[in-house]
Amino acid sequence: MDQTNKTLNVFITAGSGLLGKALLETCPNKYRLSATYFPNKPDKFPKSINFFELNVTNRDEVLNCIMKIKPDVIIHTAAIGNVDFCEKNKDISWATNVDGTKNIIEAARECNSEIIYISSNAVFDGSNPPYKEEDKINPLSYYGETKVICERLVINSRLKSVIIRAILMYGWHNSLERQNMVTWILDSISKGVPLKIVNDIYSNPLLSLNCAAAIWAIIKKEKTGIFHVAGADCISRYDFALKIAEIFDLDKSMLTPVPSSYFTGIASRPRNTCFCTDKMEQELEIKSIGIEEGLKILKDGINK
Repeated sequence: MDQTNKTLNVFITAGSGLLGKALLETCPNKYRLSATYFPNKPDKFPKSINFFELNVTNRDEVLNCIMKIKPDVIIHTAAIGNVDFCEKNKDISWATNVDGTKNIIEAARECNSEIIYISSNAVFDGSNPPYKEEDKINPLSYYGETKVICERLVINSRLKSVIIRAILMYGWHNSLERQNMVTWILDSISKGVPLKIVNDIYSNPLLSLNCAAAIWAIIKKEKTGIFHVAGADCISRYDFALKIAEIFDLDKSMLTPVPSSYFTGIASRPRNTCFCTDKMEQELEIKSIGIEEGLKILKDGINK
């Protein structure tokens, strides 16, 4: 059936998170939306959306919730994404990232739902950029390992599925959710806190709204498989920070470049995981947004 003419029932885990927020803000009107939060309900959200508190590690809760809603599509964004936290708290990270995904898959199988799983650039070791969807995966961190395992779980489920590998996502987040690189830098510099930013880690910073647009295009076009979703610019963390300060008229002297070796005791990061976005742009017809355009979109949002 052509998805453009069907009223789809879409269920989003972690609808209060950065990507979840962007999905809720940009969802086509014809779709029926349900979303989850845990543990903090967002302070602002469209009243037309059904919000449920849901801990994805609780199998019975997941099954009861999803079987009640019977979604056509599950967009599974819920995960612990803090790389260092995952390295130091492997049991908790496994429970959320892996067991949580197993629970979602089991519920999806009961309802014959499609799964759109949000993975990460952390599945790569950074030795052979720019990465295409079919390139060899080799994670350096425990977080990356959990994402690889979950990708395989989704593929082996034999449900209709899509794996989206997103990368260094940024945007306006809900007030009770963790910061991303843009909001962290804006908050720190505005408070007069100097920052040391690594200058030898490269990626394509991705506007959360750009990622949401790609997901809605995937659903509309009934795509399956793996998609790399990323911004247009391959850039170091430090240069990205400089551009953030420039666009928002902040003091660049508060930013100091350092090598990643400066920070000891943190999880290994791949040096360069920049993505090739040809498949995203050609099959989904979604433009990959560069950092200057993306940051101006955020700034214009403030002005409006």
